[in-house]
Amino acid sequence: MEAEVREKKSVNLTALIGTVPPVLEIPDPEFFNFKAIIIILLPPDLKNILLTVCNYFGMSMVKAVEPTRKKEVIKVRQVSMYFAKHFTKESLASIGAEYGGKDHATVLHAIKTVNNLCDTEKKYCREINLLTAIIKRKFKITPNG
Repeated sequence: MEAEVREKKSVNLTALIGTVPPVLEIPDPEFFNFKAIIIILLPPDLKNILLTVCNYFGMSMVKAVEPTRKKEVIKVRQVSMYFAKHFTKESLASIGAEYGGKDHATVLHAIKTVNNLCDTEKKYCREINLLTAIIKRKFKITPNG
């Protein structure tokens, strides 16, 4: 009986993350700490960095890459591009393409904007520092890389 309950309460990670092998299943969050398990599985790639930043700001990934000039969407997209450049080896062009079909100049502008805002606005800088710590912890990034 207990095995049946656990079987019905399992969540297939393949449905949540396309890069996880289909044989890998974990129990429902009611049974274990779901976030602690998922953290180990996610590589620091463009999609997962965008997911982390979107979760922090409470925005969907779809909304973050839609073609709009709304301030709140631009902020999430620029911060995601900033972290993508700092925590991956992806080119500026591939970062831009992933984050809404932007070109390399848009990514450069995003990085420059985040750096400038960090220099001038303390609240913004605290958010970037907090997100940096979250990303480093989530993806197990050490100071050396």
